[in-house]
Amino acid sequence: MNWMELGTATVAIVLAAVFILAAVIAYRSWVELCSPKDRMGIKIDRNGRHRYQPVPQPDVEQVRLWTQLFIAVLTAIITLSSLHYLFLRD
Repeated sequence: MNWMELGTATVAIVLAAVFILAAVIAYRSWVELCSPKDRMGIKIDRNGRHRYQPVPQPDVEQVRLWTQLFIAVLTAIITLSSLHYLFLRD
C-alpha cells in the first residue's frame, strides 16, 4: 500500500465521519422540531372560551427508532467500506 492509497482511504474515513456527524445533528434538530411539548392547539367553544391543548403525535417513537436504525446502518456501511478499502485492498 503506497501513500496515495493511504491518503485516499483517510479521506474516505474523514468524509464518513463528517457525514455521520451531519446526520446526527440533523436527526437531533428534527427530534426537537417534532417534540409534542412545542406543539399546542387552541380549542374554542361556542361561548368564545378557549383553552390550549398539546397536539397529539402518534408513532413519534417508532419514527425515531427507524431513523436511528437507518443512520446506524448507513454509518456501518460507510465505515466498513472505508476500512475494507484501507486494509484489505490488494
